[in-house]
Amino acid sequence: LLIHLDPLALAGKNLSNIIIRGANFTQSILQNTNLSQSIFADCTFSSESGRTHSIQFSNNNEFFATGESSGDIRLWRTLDGQQTSILKGHKDWVRCILFNLNGSILFSSSDDQEIRIWDLKNGRCIEVLAGHQGRVYSLQLTADQSTLVSVSNDRSIKIWSLSSYICIKTLLGH
Repeated sequence: LLIHLDPLALAGKNLSNIIIRGANFTQSILQNTNLSQSIFADCTFSSESGRTHSIQFSNNNEFFATGESSGDIRLWRTLDGQQTSILKGHKDWVRCILFNLNGSILFSSSDDQEIRIWDLKNGRCIEVLAGHQGRVYSLQLTADQSTLVSVSNDRSIKIWSLSSYICIKTLLGH
């Protein structure tokens, strides 16, 4: 209701690390809104998309990405809420999205057991990391951006080198 009455109601607010359920963001302007590490459930954004399962803001909050049940990833401009592109490649729900520090690369994981690495300058997938035997739920980059860590419902954690795109270690039973 608040967003319906005032599209700028969330602009500039710190809403990080919270759970947001059932919000309709189709008319809201999220300029300078901090939603990092928040969890979105049954929320609506302004597109004809599948159900949104993941969301992540770029480090400068200029863009955010949403991962959908269709396997699509949509990129949005935070300032005006306009969709700027769609990344297609995953074959199932996108569970996690992660921007690198400068926002030029996007990492995504999915129920299709894959991790995709996207070049956001041209919208192309530059690498597919395969090796998990189940849904890949979460991703995290090391501080130096040289290593990616993934966790799956196959009860493994995989550590990936981003210079060679190979799994350098698998931790089992997690």
